[in-house]
This record gives sequence, structure tokens and C-alpha cells, in this order.
Amino acid sequence: VGTPQDILAFVPHCLGFQPRESLVLLALRGSRLGATLRLDLPGPHCSGEIPEPNNLGLLTDYTSRITSLLSGDETADGVLAVMYTDLPWEEGSPPPYSALMELLTNGLEDNGLRLRDAWLAGTRTWRDYFCGDSACCPWPGYPIGNIAESRLNAELVYRGSAYAASLPESLR
Repeated sequence: VGTPQDILAFVPHCLGFQPRESLVLLALRGSRLGATLRLDLPGPHCSGEIPEPNNLGLLTDYTSRITSLLSGDETADGVLAVMYTDLPWEEGSPPPYSALMELLTNGLEDNGLRLRDAWLAGTRTWRDYFCGDSACCPWPGYPIGNIAESRLNAELVYRGSAYAASLPESLR
């Protein structure tokens, strides 16, 4: 695994399906992969930069649960995050669920874990969640199709790995 595309290609192979409206967290032990956790996003009512007061409690509970689960792995020292959502991200505005990501980053740090990187993946594009430099992170992002062209994806497919298009399809 050497590129963001490799990480983004790994996730659906690991889960067995392509996540939608989900947050996927990959625990790290140095440069080695630990546990993988997928959760449904709390919903578009919590997606704003500054959530409504009644949604702040929901986001706090959501991120507390995540940090509790990940900090249970005493050998983990970092986390990668992939947010899968089709919510729009307007150029110049904060990304979807920015308040959630801020709470998550702080909660992880409070538990000795560092959020090392994060990506936002939609149905058409993906991009680094935190990068604002247009030289390396062009707007609106990279085509989602270039994930399938990654070296790791080619290796996984060559070894016979496949995944369903969605969670319900994976249960059939």
C-alpha cells in the first residue's frame, strides 16, 4: 500500500461491499494495519460545520463510541479514515461532516491515537479530506475510477478478491 488509491481500493475488498454513507476507520500499529471499523454516518442533519445544539450530543456520542472501540486496541497508535458520502461539498466551504471529524480527531488524540489521514469518497470523485492545496488536491477531486487502477486493487483482483456493490447485495 503506497498511495491513497491503494487504501481506498482496499476498503471494499476488506468489507466485502462498497460502503455508502459510511465512515470507515482503519487502526494502525506503526505502518501495519489493525482493526477496520465501518459505521453508518449519523445522517445529513449532522453534516454541517456547526451542528444544531440537539445534534451536537448525537455527534459527541457517535465519536465517543468510535474512540472507545479504537482505543481498546492497546497496540494501535494511529487511524486512517474514509468518509463515503454523496453530500455535496462546495468549493471554498468546509467538507461534509466537518464538526464530526473535528470531534473525532480530538477524541482520538485524547485516547493516544492520531488521525494520520482522511479521505472523502463520493460516487464520482474522491479527495483528501483535509488538503486545501490545489496543486496536490485539485477541485473537485480525482475521478473515482482511478481507484480501480491502483496497484493494490489489481493485486487483490488477481488473487480472486471481489466485493458487492452495496451492503444489501453482500447479504444475498
